[in-house]
Amino acid sequence: MLQCNTSGEENKGGFLEEEELFRAAEFVKNESNFMKLEGLMTIGSVENSKRAAEENIPNADFTRLHELRQKGIKKNFLRKLELFSCRKIENFTR
Repeated sequence: MLQCNTSGEENKGGFLEEEELFRAAEFVKNESNFMKLEGLMTIGSVENSKRAAEENIPNADFTRLHELRQKGIKKNFLRKLELFSCRKIENFTR
């Protein structure tokens, strides 16, 4: 998994720039004999999570992650895989 910093928070890890993310994805796919790219991940901001819940709107961090995933599929770095959000996992475990 490659981590994307979708919130732009300095205290979070991950790729901030789309170009850097896809350069890393290309390296893993084409040049690494020891790694396999399974997908993208993010740790969204608390503020975006609260706003999404309060206003019943999509979480901006996960919307951005989905956009990056779609671009990765088009660039042939990522396969179409099932997306799991915390909410889906939460519902699954109940």
